[in-house]
Amino acid sequence: MDTDGDGLNLSEENRSLTDPNNPDTDADSYTDGEEVEAGTQPRNPYSRPYAGGYPDNACLDSTPSPTGTQIGDIAPDFALIDQFGELVSLYSFCKRPIVLYSCAAGSPVCVRLVQEGVEDAVDEQVLVVIPYVDSGTAFTEPTLDDVIAFAQELDTEGVPVLLDPYQFIPQTYERDLDAITVVRFGSGLTLESIDQD
Repeated sequence: MDTDGDGLNLSEENRSLTDPNNPDTDADSYTDGEEVEAGTQPRNPYSRPYAGGYPDNACLDSTPSPTGTQIGDIAPDFALIDQFGELVSLYSFCKRPIVLYSCAAGSPVCVRLVQEGVEDAVDEQVLVVIPYVDSGTAFTEPTLDDVIAFAQELDTEGVPVLLDPYQFIPQTYERDLDAITVVRFGSGLTLESIDQD
């Protein structure tokens, strides 16, 4: 019997340790049944079947406790819209090292740098954040269309390209808007380095 209409019967709910009276135990907008079918964790809001097909690397045991934005600190979470129009959280990738690029849409240098970074990434998850558009004469606020165009130009699967119109990433890591910022996170989202080109 499926008491909450999520596609799991009571035996499956018990096996998954999900709430048989709540179709979305972790409130991440995917039903428990969808998550079980996708192989993600239906009790963890950071584990979800992303439309972009990103690997499930959410923390298994507990949510990290952020300590700051300096080297050696555990980074704060953020959730930004990706090229598929879906909210993507940093904490969805905490089981593996992360390389985060923050740079302008419309910048061939940024596209090339990210492509090289993706090629060099072995065990790392690459994320790209677009806080602005470089028109050649001015910086303007990006739109989802800019993010989609950047992702198409990047032409790499499994890399979230994220819309950051309020410049959360440059402000968080105190970098100039006209620079490419590369933030590296180690295991458990510990900040390892912040570089600016």
